[in-house]
Amino acid sequence: MLITKEIDYSLRMLSALASGEQMTMGDICSHEWVPQQFGYKILKKLAKAGMVDITRGNGGGCRICCDLGQVTLYELVQAMGSETRISACMEAGYKCSRRQQNHNCCVIHNNLTDIQRVLEDELKKHTLGGLIGI
Repeated sequence: MLITKEIDYSLRMLSALASGEQMTMGDICSHEWVPQQFGYKILKKLAKAGMVDITRGNGGGCRICCDLGQVTLYELVQAMGSETRISACMEAGYKCSRRQQNHNCCVIHNNLTDIQRVLEDELKKHTLGGLIGI
């Protein structure tokens, strides 16, 4: 799993909103160099995850509605719908011929599973507030 452009942009957008002030999409995107079409898509995901409120219409805009000191990078990755698995064999239902031949045992899979746990634990240790410096 890599930090995708979408996750990078979402971090920047949350950074712009971290003051708690309401901002328009145009202001956020201009301030953080995020393409507006991408910004709308990201804001919808952030709103669905309960991280921002969106007010439409005249005088509308976006406002942070979560404590960035409590939301983790893992939660943001999940909210953006990004994949956290480091290998396809980590997915439920994956048919692995190597495991099938070895009585459901694969050293590579076992080692990747350990790495996967470490990666997820690390993503869960870092809050968005810490990442954006608030």
